[in-house]
Amino acid sequence: MVQAYLDEHYHAVLDQPVKMLDDKTPRSAACTPHGRAKLAGWLKYLENQTAANRDRGLDYDFSWMWIELGVADLRQ
Repeated sequence: MVQAYLDEHYHAVLDQPVKMLDDKTPRSAACTPHGRAKLAGWLKYLENQTAANRDRGLDYDFSWMWIELGVADLRQ
């Protein structure tokens, strides 16, 4: 149930302005080199926050977002 909620939430977020991306949507941020760099930082932030909460049973695989947004090459 949690996985389904997170999937729905993150799919919606791709088309919503994100403060860490200068109020651009993740999809629009992926269109410029500067936006791509910020997008990679934001995705890493999401992954790190999730990793910090794994002991509470909150785990999520963001790899699909890197691929869908075309920034998988920036994932380290």
